[in-house]
Amino acid sequence: MNKIKKTIFIFIPSLLFLLIINSVSGLIAKNTYVRLNMVTKKTEKDTIGYYAPNQKRTIVFPGLKPYQVTINNLGLRTVGEDPQSIENTNNKQRILCVGDSMTFGLFNNDEDSYPYQLQKIINDNNTNIEIFNAGIGSTTIRDHLYYIKEKGLALNPDIVITNFYGNDLFELDREKPYYKEILEWESPSFNRLFKRTKFMRAFLKFYVFNKYNYWLSKTDDEKLRDILENKRTDIEDLLYASQNKHAELTIREPYNPRLEKLWKKYFAEVDKAATFLESKKIKLIFLINPEILSVFEQTEGNHEEILIDYLNERGIPYINLIPQWKKLKDNIIEYYNNAPRDFHLSRKGNQFLA
Repeated sequence: MNKIKKTIFIFIPSLLFLLIINSVSGLIAKNTYVRLNMVTKKTEKDTIGYYAPNQKRTIVFPGLKPYQVTINNLGLRTVGEDPQSIENTNNKQRILCVGDSMTFGLFNNDEDSYPYQLQKIINDNNTNIEIFNAGIGSTTIRDHLYYIKEKGLALNPDIVITNFYGNDLFELDREKPYYKEILEWESPSFNRLFKRTKFMRAFLKFYVFNKYNYWLSKTDDEKLRDILENKRTDIEDLLYASQNKHAELTIREPYNPRLEKLWKKYFAEVDKAATFLESKKIKLIFLINPEILSVFEQTEGNHEEILIDYLNERGIPYINLIPQWKKLKDNIIEYYNNAPRDFHLSRKGNQFLA
């Protein structure tokens, strides 16, 4: 009996202490997260997108401002038309935006993504079109085609818009399409549940805010570190940061012989996507939005032009924004959200894109 009393005497205060810690952690973490919840095998039947439905979160990332993300009832990022439903779009033209972090609107609040801005322009002009944002970071054309076949076709799109960036070639090396991969690694586990507790979220919030400074302190390139620490935005500094921190080989040396097989592989995947969509009478459009290094012609060739040559040969429509971007050189910093730390577009950049 004494052992039971002793156990209770220890257990209850410990439990109260943990509850207090968890409550305090909740005040610190609030609605702040380091990531979104993804779709799982249990939820995929009721969703269209990559994400678990009905989320509204503040996301934090090292060295960047927190940003707001809303995932709607379909598991897609909001374009301001929530709730979205397939039934309500039967009398509308439907445009499905698939792509990487640029399509998703990474590091941007909901209303700053280009699909959201595109929907706003459409609404302002009373045009009967519905936009769906199925963007997700670290994906390429093979991932987009798999997703369209598995989920996107349910939206009955008339048009699919996709994009291309320098890392798309290397992301072809992924063993499985990203949507399939997510369903496997999002299986429930104690580790995942623990990471979602208020305590761990509060810890990760502090960790994320300090991680960037730690990374900067370990950067050997003194010029790059100075540019990033002091947020220098002269054109020369922006180009240096992009060249030495962000640029893939595809961007720096697009005609490098090491990339020849990857280009062929990428074009083969584009052909598969175009052929499949043509068979479904869905129009595929590429959005050519250039890297800053391409705008200022700082690379050994232009990787966007390589893609454009292929699209012309294959007869795939595209929107080439390179000439328009070159007209914005004098105030280009306004079109990026966190440069020189990062070169995703700002709200103004995404308005221009839309």
